[in-house]
Amino acid sequence: MNNLKEQLKRELRADVPFTEDMKQRMLVPNRPVNKRIKKQYWRFPLIVLTFVLILGFVLKLQFTPQESTAAKTVATLPTDPYDLVNLLQKNETVLPIIESNDSAVIEPTISYVMGKQWPLSYLPMVIDPQATIAVGDYIAYYDMYDIVVTPVFGVECDKVQTLHGQVTLNGELLALPGAVAPVQFSQPKQQEIFKYYFIDRSHTDTPQSKSIDVDLAPLQKNEFAVYTYNKGSTVKMINEGSLIGKVVGFKKFEPTFTLTEEEQSLYHAFKENYDLKVLLGVDPVSIAKMYAIAEAQRDYATKLALYTTRDVPERSEIVKYMQDTQPIREYYATEEIQRLLSAYMFNGMEEAEFEQIDDIEGTIQFIPEYGDSSKRGATMIKNEQGIWQPLFTSPFE
Repeated sequence: MNNLKEQLKRELRADVPFTEDMKQRMLVPNRPVNKRIKKQYWRFPLIVLTFVLILGFVLKLQFTPQESTAAKTVATLPTDPYDLVNLLQKNETVLPIIESNDSAVIEPTISYVMGKQWPLSYLPMVIDPQATIAVGDYIAYYDMYDIVVTPVFGVECDKVQTLHGQVTLNGELLALPGAVAPVQFSQPKQQEIFKYYFIDRSHTDTPQSKSIDVDLAPLQKNEFAVYTYNKGSTVKMINEGSLIGKVVGFKKFEPTFTLTEEEQSLYHAFKENYDLKVLLGVDPVSIAKMYAIAEAQRDYATKLALYTTRDVPERSEIVKYMQDTQPIREYYATEEIQRLLSAYMFNGMEEAEFEQIDDIEGTIQFIPEYGDSSKRGATMIKNEQGIWQPLFTSPFE
């Protein structure tokens, strides 16, 4: 359809708005002259009518949003916040976790992935530089020294405006995560869970969410309206010159840290009743691996049971953080997502080394497979029984 559209536009821009074949049919007689003259009266109007219909069709393609775009806009938004979230979930783009094979892979420095997969925002992503881009897709582009990943809110010929945090596309309200002004849920727990559908996660804890109103000129070819945050949620235009490509998925990789047979046996024995004495004398790296395995398997109860019991200043704050974010983990972190998060955070731990700092504190250090190539450290604390326990957790902000 795009090829037909381009062909028709080229023909309409030509000096004579007819194809060579049409001109030959008009100029070369294939019947006696006396008969041809009589039929010119209906053939010429027919050609003119055809031309008018084609022109109308091209104009319709040019100025009517694509079906995929139109399906993401509404005349009015639901007033009930739960109905609104359901609409956003229906329209959102959920990126698959896929093998990269020979495709380009990026690690974004700024990411506005929202909705069901916001926990994976900064993980390696697979890019297709040649893919067609539509409203609702995620794209990656260069911005000075950053690689930015963001949703698309407008493509060629679209008219994009924002008012009080709400994006309007061609006069209709856009119903995508990040395109809708924040709403208030009656329960703080639900507010905390669903806030990632309304605004970039880095700015959700500000006292009052800010938005910047814009009114973009109709987008030209190879221009895109995208979500951004610049002292407030807003939309800006980028062009093909800075585009890296369409994000087609998150790079799939598996945890590389595994337990030895002895470690696995101890781990199962500990899980029976969470008796810490089972781990007395066990190497701190082994216990750290058990901790990471519990998280990768979404066994959060075991993870918390392995966590330090010594009353150190950081403990109460981190335990509260783990408990507060538990509902968010349960909602967003599917088994596949959690395995990917754990692999990203802890791959390389199988080669970790332990360095004891004093009688009760030490760190395990390893070079992560992804992200910063410098060594990553994780604090271990020895409890009153002499058992090493983790004093760290993976980021889940």
